[in-house]
Amino acid sequence: MSATAAGARRLERTLSLARRVRRCAPAVLLLGAVSACTTAPTPYQPLGEAGGYEEARLQPNVYRVSFRANRATLETRVIDFLFLRAAELTRAAGYTHFAILEDFGRTRVDRVPRAGAGFGLGYGTGGRSSFWSLGFHTGVPTEEESVVVYNLAILVIRLFGAEEAKGRSDAFEAEYLIRSLGPRAHAAPTPAKP
Repeated sequence: MSATAAGARRLERTLSLARRVRRCAPAVLLLGAVSACTTAPTPYQPLGEAGGYEEARLQPNVYRVSFRANRATLETRVIDFLFLRAAELTRAAGYTHFAILEDFGRTRVDRVPRAGAGFGLGYGTGGRSSFWSLGFHTGVPTEEESVVVYNLAILVIRLFGAEEAKGRSDAFEAEYLIRSLGPRAHAAPTPAKP
């Protein structure tokens, strides 16, 4: 067998491999994209592994209400969940309204290494021979990026009845919030954009 025929045979094997890799590349990229989006937004629920609401009674009619959510949960949805829980708590305690005494929260952001991956196909010549090369690279982290780990919203609220709520501009009516936010809290969530 001549050197030219052997080179042609190697070239054909390499091209065949390159065609197989090219056919698989969309599936590999799709798999990577899907796995990056697997975190579901935190649903409206009592606090658990995936987040949720909790409350603590601080005084007879004063409560701390919080909602913790993962990074896939929109911030506006976290606020809606927090207000809904405050309204449900107000009604369950026998009151009609609540006012916010304190409003605070935090978002935990971590710095994580950013790594990349890729593959390539190359052709080269040197002297009397030529060759094809196929490579795959999983990147070594060289940069960091900020990633939101969770959102935590907290309200300290004071509960009171309808009579005391008259004339107060800071009073939220529990029944109104339950009617307006309740259906949205139990609807399918919209994931946050990364």
